Formats: sequence, structure tokens, C-alpha cells
Amino acid sequence: MLSTGYLNSEHPLVIATSGGPDSTALLNILYSSPSVDAEKLVIAHLNHDFRGQEAEDDAKFVENIGKQLGITCVIGKADPLTYQNEKKISSFEQAAREMRYSFLRDVAKEHDASAVILGHTLDDLAETIMGHILRGTGLQGLIGMELCGKWPFPYGESDLIVIRPMLEISKAETEYYCLESGIDFRRDTGNYSHRFTRNRLRHSLFPDLESNYNPKVKESLVRLSKVVSENLKFIDDALEGFWDTVTAAETSGSHVKFNIEQYLLAPLNIRRLLLRKAYEHIVGNTTKLQENHVDLVVNQLVTEGKYFKKYQIADWPNGIKVFCNLGFLEMSVSDGMNQTVAITPVMIDLSMLNNPSEHYYQESKYKFEILNYTGQPIDFSDHNRVNLDADKLPNKLLIRIMNDSDRFQPYGFPHEIRIVDYFSKRQVSKAAREIVPIIVDESGFVWAVGNRINQMGAIDRSTKRLLIISKVLE
Repeated sequence: MLSTGYLNSEHPLVIATSGGPDSTALLNILYSSPSVDAEKLVIAHLNHDFRGQEAEDDAKFVENIGKQLGITCVIGKADPLTYQNEKKISSFEQAAREMRYSFLRDVAKEHDASAVILGHTLDDLAETIMGHILRGTGLQGLIGMELCGKWPFPYGESDLIVIRPMLEISKAETEYYCLESGIDFRRDTGNYSHRFTRNRLRHSLFPDLESNYNPKVKESLVRLSKVVSENLKFIDDALEGFWDTVTAAETSGSHVKFNIEQYLLAPLNIRRLLLRKAYEHIVGNTTKLQENHVDLVVNQLVTEGKYFKKYQIADWPNGIKVFCNLGFLEMSVSDGMNQTVAITPVMIDLSMLNNPSEHYYQESKYKFEILNYTGQPIDFSDHNRVNLDADKLPNKLLIRIMNDSDRFQPYGFPHEIRIVDYFSKRQVSKAAREIVPIIVDESGFVWAVGNRINQMGAIDRSTKRLLIISKVLE
């Protein structure tokens, strides 16, 4: 705490206090410290109204601590279930977290505090890192939590920080401290419910890891966090140079614009970090941005591509839309400015296809050619090339974006299915499938580029002519 400089601040310090051993130990240590002016401490406790009388007793317990110590105490009450439904949040834990930080923010502002002190321990840090690993994370997620951090929610609270002074202290140590010092504390029965992911990590996964793999697995994760944090500080310094190079002058607080040509010159890991930085620039943090969101954009921007039209390539959390737009990659909050621009379908007349022909659609080039087929071996390994029976297809084909109503019979399937169902079963996101070009004829679907063909165009023993369609990677 001394290293943060906030103990000498003229502003009050808010201490988030649940009544459990961690926050109770933290409160008593700060109260007893000669470096802390107890008159500047403010206790904040939120009753989540989830455990009935037990939660009411917790609130009363914390209130009594405040009275005994002569410290200002603010008790709040909230309903996470209602909030979760109203905000359409999938996780109860996330809803409770958002309400808790909103309450702490309000208490801090009411008392002119510039920092809120939290009782997170080494165990909490290890559990956070493990949760990130299980969901899939980049380097930022391996940090987990830091001593001093940006305000986590609501976003954009630049004048308020969180301080976590006990990240090197275990829960066992805080409980031992309370017992040895004769300090009462409460136990939250909700912390033992396997309904919540963190509790399953705490009571199932970590005990198994400690018993059968590494008894110091938590300490190992915390060391990993420190190493990653040190490396990221170096990377962040280097990232600033790339950021200055790729960002266009139109970049603002709610809108980031990259020059795609300059962006693609950066190493792959830097391109990924630039996307995360762009998201953080707009939202204020990267809490909800996962690696699959970044991958969706990275995988669509390749050095061989041309990006001179405007179309959406991804939907990111918190309403962030990602567009290719006339040679730029744009990321902004959906506000009506960045709506997907309709892309004109391209028609190919097979009856006029005497020689190979090339057509551009959505910045990619497609080659069409018809060849006589005499049973020669065909290479089916290239996902950007298909071989069809030319005589089974009508003369006119279209390249266009798929519609929800499109149906086809995938090669090898006994019946038709909706194309959206085909992609959903393959865990292709809505944003990704919305930009997959399909090639259709008058009666329906022929090929989803890079995916399966329709059964109707399949080659068999009666095939005399091949229609070869290739997506050309220039």
C-alpha cells in the first residue's frame, strides 16, 4: 500500500468489505497501521440479496464493525438476478460483479475517494488466471489482477482506481490472522455452491491439481502473472510505435481507424495486440474481448487481400462493429454510421465460358473454367477450389452473400438443410458466416466458398465436363 502512494493522499480510501476473513483482515490491518489515517477510511458493503437472512446478517455484521471502529460505513442492497435479466447477461457472477463495482464507484464518488481497496488474495489471483486459461486467453489474461489497476466497471472511470494489496497473501493466511488476533468474520455459504465457476475451480480443480500435479500450483500461476506483466510492459512500449504508424487521423475516443496496408506490415503478434488496444481505446478495458474475437478479424485480413470496399467483418462485445472500409480497418460503437454496405452480386454466364474467366467479388478474385473430363484423377484437398459437373448446372451462376433462407444438400448428406444450420453446427459465428460468399444457380445453392458443395453438382461416372471454380490467392 505504501508503494502506491495513496496512503498519503488527502482523499478518503474506500475499503470493500464483505465480512469474510480476507476483507475483514484487510480492514483491521489498515485501521491498525500508523501509516493510515483511520478518519479517511470508508467501509462499503453491498448486500446482493441472494442468500436471504444470511446476507442480511452479513450486512449487519459489517455495519457493526464500522460502529466499533468509528469508521464511516455505507451499506447498499441490489438484486443481481433482475439486473442480469434486464442487461441480458449470461453469467450471474458477471451481473453481480458489475453491480458490486457500480456500487463501489458510487460510494467512492460520494466521498471524493480516488481509490477503492479490495481484499483479493493470492488464491483469487490464481483462480482468475486459471479461469482465463480455460476460456482461452492471450497474454493480458495471464496477468489476472495487479496491485493497482484501472477501474473495471463501469468503463471509462479514469479518475478512480482499484488497489489490491493482498495478492501475495493466501486465504489461509488471512483466516489465520483473524483467528490469532481474535477478529470475528463471516463465512459466505455461496462460496461453496458449485453452481458458480469460480467455486468449482476453488473446491474441485485446484485441490486435484495440488494433490496430483503440483502442490504449489497457485504460486506458480502467480509467478507466471508477474513474468507476463513484466514482458507486457516492454511490449506495450513497442506497441505504441506501431499504433502511431497504423492509426489514421480520424481515430477518436469511440472510433479507431487503421490503415490496412500499414497494419499488415506489422508482425502477427503485434497485429493481434493492436486489435486489443483498439478495443480498449473504445471500451476502456478488454474484459469481454476474447481471443476468438481477435482471431475472427486477424484471419480475414491477409497480406494478399485487397480492401477497397466497405463491409462488416466482425461483431465484438459491447456493440463494437469491425469494418473494412476503402483500405481502412474501422472499429466503432454501432451508431448508424457504420452500416454494412450492400455488395452487388456477380453473375457468370457459363454458356459464354469458352475460355477461363476471372471475376472479383468482395476484394477476392474467382476463376471459372470448363474442361473436358475423361476420368482423370482430381485433387480435392484444396478448400479454395471445387470441381463440379458442368452439365448438371444451369448456365447462369451468381456470387453473393448468403441469406438465412438459403438451403442446400451438402455433399454426402441425404437431405436438404438450411445453410445457417450447417454453419452453426460447425461453430461458425454469425459475423463470420455473414461474409462467406456463396455461389448459387437459379434453383439454389452450389458452393459456400471454402466449404462444401451441393450434392446436385457432384461429379459421377456420367460426368463429361468439369466446371472448376477457384478462389485465387494473389
